[in-house]
Amino acid sequence: MPFQATAAENLEKGDYVGKWVSLWAATKGETQFIYINQDMSSRLERHFSKDDKQILYSKPGDLDSIEDILIFRYLENNNLVYKLALSGWKSGSVHQMYGTLFLYKDGKQFNGLPVSFGKAMN
Repeated sequence: MPFQATAAENLEKGDYVGKWVSLWAATKGETQFIYINQDMSSRLERHFSKDDKQILYSKPGDLDSIEDILIFRYLENNNLVYKLALSGWKSGSVHQMYGTLFLYKDGKQFNGLPVSFGKAMN
C-alpha cells in the first residue's frame, strides 16, 4: 500500500496558545504541563510525585522560532538552562506537539529528554 499523507496540518504560532498535558515522559512517573500565553510567555511544570515538582517560566523574549519550530528558553536558579524545542500538528480538534527538552549547565549541554504533549480541552 503506498504511503498517503494525512489531513494534519503544522501548528501555527497561535495554535500553541493554551494548556498542554504530556502524553508520555522519558522520566518514569513524571507528568508535564506547559501553559503558553498569547504573548508567547510560558510556564513549564514537571511533576515527579505529589510533592515533588519543578516549575520554570519564560518571558516573550525567551522564545525563538524557526518556521514551525518554537524554542522556549528557561533559566533555573542554579545556573541550569533549559531549552524546549517544539513542533506539532493539528487535525480537526486534535492538537499534538512533540520535541526535546535540552538541559545545559555552564553553557554545555548535558542531557536531552523527548517530550510529547496533547492540547487540553479546558
